Amino acid sequence: MANRDPILRVAKWTARMQQEAISPLMQRKLASALASYSASAAASFVLEQDLKTLLTGITCHVGPAPGPGQYTPGQVGMFFAYAHRVQAIKARYTGASLAMELTAVHDQWVARGLDDTVLTQVEGVVS
Repeated sequence: MANRDPILRVAKWTARMQQEAISPLMQRKLASALASYSASAAASFVLEQDLKTLLTGITCHVGPAPGPGQYTPGQVGMFFAYAHRVQAIKARYTGASLAMELTAVHDQWVARGLDDTVLTQVEGVVS
């Protein structure tokens, strides 16, 4: 899976935010929105690099039914989606609420067919 450079992400975002295309309210907030988006793009880049490193070290099973602690090539995108969801939850919640949300989303992705052990390792990668 290709990893898009955060500089390219920010450049594309800036191109979409041309003065004629956005509301006057957003024009006033554009500088802070650019800083926020830049930080988010950089965090996503680091997360995706760390996740690729993690998945490289885990056995990728070619076939219909992976064993415990394994995944299939078709599940890679699902692990990336899960990692981004966990990152969003960790940014929003703390304490007991964080634990409840992580448990709920973890169970949801296990029900979608992802391995419990690999999901736990993915959670460890997300800061």
